[in-house]
Amino acid sequence: MGSTILLREIKKIYKVGPIFDDVVKSVDFVVEEGKKALICGEDRTSRAALMRILGLIEAPTAGEVYIDDSNMTDLSYEKMCAVRNMTFGYVSDLLPLIGSMKVINNVQLPLNIRGDMTREEVQARALESLEYVGAKDLANIFPARLGEEDVRRVCLARAIVGLPSVLWVDDIWLAQDQMEQKRFLENLFQICDEVGVTLVMSSEKPLAGISFDSVVFIRNGKLAYH
Repeated sequence: MGSTILLREIKKIYKVGPIFDDVVKSVDFVVEEGKKALICGEDRTSRAALMRILGLIEAPTAGEVYIDDSNMTDLSYEKMCAVRNMTFGYVSDLLPLIGSMKVINNVQLPLNIRGDMTREEVQARALESLEYVGAKDLANIFPARLGEEDVRRVCLARAIVGLPSVLWVDDIWLAQDQMEQKRFLENLFQICDEVGVTLVMSSEKPLAGISFDSVVFIRNGKLAYH
């Protein structure tokens, strides 16, 4: 099942030399359990900061982040990492496949970090995840031999292998080719619907022909609802 994410009075300020840059300004935002949300905006800095805060990758300067009514803001670094690993599946260019590892070993990584499953269980789960996205035949291939669309499928398999309650997708990672993007999003939405996970994505502009439960725009550090 999915998780509900609540942001309350979120602020993010970056300090560059003597300059303070308010990139997120008193944002309130909620994504209900099992819903699909898209965050848009041409200001990549503000959009990326909000996504990182929402995904527990970066702490806000002020405000509170809740996952299923639990306040994440004051957790220790170790507890935050544990919650993040159990709750989120990330798909991003910032998390590329490791070239020296076969596909199946790449997909296993989130489970290896958790360390609560046997080697046999980890391998079986990774194969199930690859099969779920139609990439089981790629298990023993190195990433350098994969096409772009196959890389996206493998990254999605890695994101869902830990049975997350939230999928977090960075727009930088989306395919430039419209047909590839459409196939990926259809696959992603099917997974979300079948499993009931919450989806949060970001994009510079709304995605044509793709229906989200909510679409918000971040402008000058503030949200505007569409």
